Amino acid sequence: MPNRQRVFNSPLPTGELRDRYTAFLNDLVYRPGEPAQRRTPGAVLLVDRAEGRFLEAAGLSDLAEGKTTDTADLFEIGSITKLFTTVILLQLDEEGILSLDDLLADWLPNIAATLPHGDQMTLRQLASHTAGLNEYERDLYPMPQLLGESDLLERGFTPEEIVDWVAKNRPPLFAPGAPAAWQYSNTGFILLGMVLEWPRERGYRNSMQSASSSRWVWKVRSCWMACQSADRRCAATMRWTAPMLT
Repeated sequence: MPNRQRVFNSPLPTGELRDRYTAFLNDLVYRPGEPAQRRTPGAVLLVDRAEGRFLEAAGLSDLAEGKTTDTADLFEIGSITKLFTTVILLQLDEEGILSLDDLLADWLPNIAATLPHGDQMTLRQLASHTAGLNEYERDLYPMPQLLGESDLLERGFTPEEIVDWVAKNRPPLFAPGAPAAWQYSNTGFILLGMVLEWPRERGYRNSMQSASSSRWVWKVRSCWMACQSADRRCAATMRWTAPMLT
């Protein structure tokens, strides 16, 4: 059964609606007949409606330690941060601090100089995945090396290291703004994050916190809660550390 915990004052939906939410969560996690590698180990479901807020957790947050998922667990949110990055970019454009049509070279001239077409791509193209940048996430280390050197799975990379690797190892997919050309690019958003460190001169993280506290409807504080202290529960989401092994 799901691990249930109330954290809101609002009433929970009752009857059929709550049963439907619970069934959806159970179906996501407890899939009879599915091999373990195809199941979702654990999940938290929050539904916020006029009838009330539904919050339940199911499954395990750490397969190795057998920890059950809790509604207070923190999860890596992956590419949802691209939405936050884009909102900050649009805010800075609205405030006249930068323009979506600024060149990458206007903000990061040294880095732009290392990238093919780096002097042509705009912030708008980076945000809309139309700058032609190639990807890095599955190839920064080849599979044989990862399997032979397990410590690499825990290694982090600076934005500069990632962009430098792409510049040296992955040719562009197309010229920036090429007609009808589009390719999802994590590399482009790493560059945008680096750009956003400059206008406010306090780093991407502080820009995010400032935006969330002043103008955003939702809060993103949980993005920055490090999972290092004993009183914090964090789901063991290894997918983003070793994408090729999942």
